[in-house]
Amino acid sequence: GFIGERSSLEAWLEPQIDTWAAGIRKFARIARRFPQSAYAAMLKSYQHEWQYKLRVIPDCKDKFAPIELALNNEFIPAILGKSAPPSADLRELLSLPVKMGGISLPNPVTSADDWYQTSVATTSLLTTSLLAKTDLDTSQYQSSAAQSRKAATACRTQCQQATFDRLQAAASSSQAQARMLRAKETGAFLTVSPRVYNGTDLSRLEFQDSDKNRTGLAG
Repeated sequence: GFIGERSSLEAWLEPQIDTWAAGIRKFARIARRFPQSAYAAMLKSYQHEWQYKLRVIPDCKDKFAPIELALNNEFIPAILGKSAPPSADLRELLSLPVKMGGISLPNPVTSADDWYQTSVATTSLLTTSLLAKTDLDTSQYQSSAAQSRKAATACRTQCQQATFDRLQAAASSSQAQARMLRAKETGAFLTVSPRVYNGTDLSRLEFQDSDKNRTGLAG
């Protein structure tokens, strides 16, 4: 995280954001030929670097706009096999978890407040103990943190379902609504690591065609 004057935060944070945005653009170039490998690396590793910063630094979401720009304009089109960025509605859908019909690539700008508040609630007893210089009851802390995480997960799931329902209701046709519903059950290929030995590696066309079918971009 960041320790210091707020005035120094920007100078500390911006170079890291520039590095991550540049990394996303590199992943996008890789994704043009190897979309499954690039997506698996982004999903399981790379995006967690800036998400951690969003969890521990308050009021900084606007600083992460370059990351969303790189995701939306370069990486997502690359893994979908498209040249243009997704529409606003499609980008919102893609930010949802795979089980909600998305691809689990959340927008860091719109997700930041939720992540930070969850971290604050989860670590509240630890923070109080440090500030008051009192002994920490680890059992109580673990129980409190678990309850906070559970409550945050339930709230987040409810919000994600509401977003899905809104987007589905706004879909252009009943066929599109049905496709979105099916997408919640057809994303298993996104959650596995590509391995030749296990038979879970997909070719570029296999991965992109499956994505397009889920998102309505086929054809």
